[in-house]
Amino acid sequence: MSANLPAKLTAALPATVATAIVWTKTSVFGADGQFDGVAIAGASIKAGASLKDLTAALAAVERSLLPCASGDDVIEALGAMYATRRSRPGEQIDEVASLQILAERVRGFPRDVLVETGNHFIDSTPWMPAVSEFLQIAERKMRPRRALKKALDDAIARASAPKRTALPAPSRPETQRERLRTAVVLRRQANDDRTAARFEIQLAALEKREPEAWARDAMAAQIAEQAARAAEYQRLADEEAAKVAPATATQRALDDLARRHREQSLGSEAA
Repeated sequence: MSANLPAKLTAALPATVATAIVWTKTSVFGADGQFDGVAIAGASIKAGASLKDLTAALAAVERSLLPCASGDDVIEALGAMYATRRSRPGEQIDEVASLQILAERVRGFPRDVLVETGNHFIDSTPWMPAVSEFLQIAERKMRPRRALKKALDDAIARASAPKRTALPAPSRPETQRERLRTAVVLRRQANDDRTAARFEIQLAALEKREPEAWARDAMAAQIAEQAARAAEYQRLADEEAAKVAPATATQRALDDLARRHREQSLGSEAA
């Protein structure tokens, strides 16, 4: 982690943040199209650091992004590079004007970035770099702290967001046995023993037991009422049929057979 940041900034980061930084990198190429190494492409912060530590780290990064305080600071930062430069053969340039132009274009960078960029050219070439060349290297050296600032902004936003209330776990679906038991209780509370008795008989069959006595009595009363209504309907039907035409011996025999069959059926239901 620290290899991507200046030592002063690394030392200022809380340990919980410093160990939580994850860098991503990308390949970079020079002006001639040749591979020129890798550079920081972005950063992220793993969860775990407190909001206080994240805020302290962000303050340290923002201080590292402050530009040079004055033009004199810029000239001083570029002094070592400028003192070791040579003009390319055949070049006729105003060295003072060249330095002033470069200083004006790079004054928005922090002083330590200008020093690091100058050292890059001291180590890599004897020639005075073009402004565009200097800016390219300076921007590359700014990437880690800019990426870290964005990562910290994102981490602070996540840490500051209101916590979502956990939704209650879904309740267990009610079983058929529970539904029947509830139906029995509710119908009895409503003084509807007949409907309650039907539910009780279904529940008893599910639980492989005999229905409660009150349910058996209620069902027996229903069967008796149904038998009485059936007998009355039949009596009325017989009277109506008798008015139409006198029954023949064959019809009487069939009616008697039907009556005995009906009595047998009603007797079995009552049992």
